[in-house]
Amino acid sequence: MGNESSAPITYGTKLLNDVNVEWKKVEMEAKLPSRDGHCAAVVANKLYVFGGVRWLSDIGEVTESNEILVFDVGKHK
Repeated sequence: MGNESSAPITYGTKLLNDVNVEWKKVEMEAKLPSRDGHCAAVVANKLYVFGGVRWLSDIGEVTESNEILVFDVGKHK
């Protein structure tokens, strides 16, 4: 038994990535505080973000969130 570094590593055939990703900044009416350590998933055209830790600089406090935020990607193309 051991950790990952004690196991021999072998690499297989190199796979070519033919997926093109394009990032685009979208403007939103809502201004949400940034967060870290959250979970996110896309289902159909909606992005769901759950939880995370927020730094509220105006009051100098760190808070944990249990919010679920939903962003409709289809409306912001």
